[in-house]
Amino acid sequence: MKIKKTIILFVTLVIILLTALYFAKAPVQSPVVLENDNSQVVENIYTYTNLENGQQLKVSYDNTNNTATIYPDGLDKVVFNATTTGSGARYSNDEQGLILWNKGDEVSLFLRDSLIFTGTTNVLDDQKK
Repeated sequence: MKIKKTIILFVTLVIILLTALYFAKAPVQSPVVLENDNSQVVENIYTYTNLENGQQLKVSYDNTNNTATIYPDGLDKVVFNATTTGSGARYSNDEQGLILWNKGDEVSLFLRDSLIFTGTTNVLDDQKK
């Protein structure tokens, strides 16, 4: 009877440990904070990484002006205006046909209706390429 209780306790602890490991998240990267001469925060720049191919996209959010700006590697920055959404944050650049969705630590970038980038700030060091 004592062995049976020990086995049940051991199995329960293993299940709890595996569940905790499954739901554990990597620490979210802190944004790069840019300040003006008066030490006021001008913008926070987040780096989103696609976990499949390692591609990165830098995005800043300006809550005062309700805009988001992306900084694609080798291209000019693109500014988006906030639009109404039920969940997360949605930004659009109608001139270029781009939509930027942000929810939590994830971002998706669409060109018209085609997904062209998806990434997260939630990246372990060994996941970076």
